[in-house]
Amino acid sequence: MNTLISIIIPVYNSEEYLETCFRSILKQTYSYFEVIIINDGSQDDSQHICERFCTESDKFHLINQKNEGVDKARNIGLAACKGDFITFVDSDDYVEENWLQTYINTLEKHPSCDWIVQGIIIDWGTKTSKEALPTKLYKENEVMEGFFQLEKRYLSGFTPNKMYKRSVIEANALQFKYTLKEDLLFNIQYCQYVHELCILSDAHYHYIQRTNGSLVHKRYPPYYMKNLIESLRDAGTALARKYNNNDYEHFTENCYLTSFVALLASMYKTNGIKNKKERIALIREYQQERKSNAHILLHFSSKSKKLFGDIAKLPATISDSIFSLLFPFMKKILG
Repeated sequence: MNTLISIIIPVYNSEEYLETCFRSILKQTYSYFEVIIINDGSQDDSQHICERFCTESDKFHLINQKNEGVDKARNIGLAACKGDFITFVDSDDYVEENWLQTYINTLEKHPSCDWIVQGIIIDWGTKTSKEALPTKLYKENEVMEGFFQLEKRYLSGFTPNKMYKRSVIEANALQFKYTLKEDLLFNIQYCQYVHELCILSDAHYHYIQRTNGSLVHKRYPPYYMKNLIESLRDAGTALARKYNNNDYEHFTENCYLTSFVALLASMYKTNGIKNKKERIALIREYQQERKSNAHILLHFSSKSKKLFGDIAKLPATISDSIFSLLFPFMKKILG
């Protein structure tokens, strides 16, 4: 099968990981692919490493831009790629040699499939775990069911473990939005136009959990919460209309709850906000944004409203020790 696969890789200050990432791609048993690297204004030696690989292999192509974020970098990659299908790799991850071949084998069995999803291997350094679902083909009106299954296993919010049909993306002008959960929102949008979804039990993508810098460590102003709710509602409504299924309410509700808690919790991570006054000010802004857009949440369940109400009523001056203890419990509640 001569199906060209485009691999889009945004890069930002990833000099420590690029060799492993790029070498793993060059070892693919399926060789008909191109690699579109978008150097997002790296300040380290990433650009030189990318240039070296472009010299070494004509499969690699480099685009340099000023630092604008992973979503805009991916959009540039979408515009530049030429493949029949598209997939993504994070610059600090790596893949196994049969990663692409697994996609191709699936296409040979199911030529009409326009979305293929693998599992992922999560690597914490000292241990790994596989997240995957049983192999199953979902046709037309079953696609949403498959997407819900991905959400239950926390696989819906990734792009690197998925292969997309370029013609579907271009025909519907799909792009990544500069907002929270940009991968998830892109997948929800793409799902609206999928005729066949194939979920695989195979997992050949190694997702590395790190605490140091990368493209994903960025802060969002509070109004992004409003953007997130509106984007989820619009996409969820479109899905419900297409598949005549209102289960999207529970899905979007869970996505928003998780995002809200993750935003606040991120301030207490190792690379979070060190200044207490800055944290308190930001918490107040988030609370105000939540209150001013409460009407957007009217369709949420009463249990979720209560949960949000409890969070919003917390004094912003609460001690950091008590506030940081809150988040592990919140994560358990959200599942």
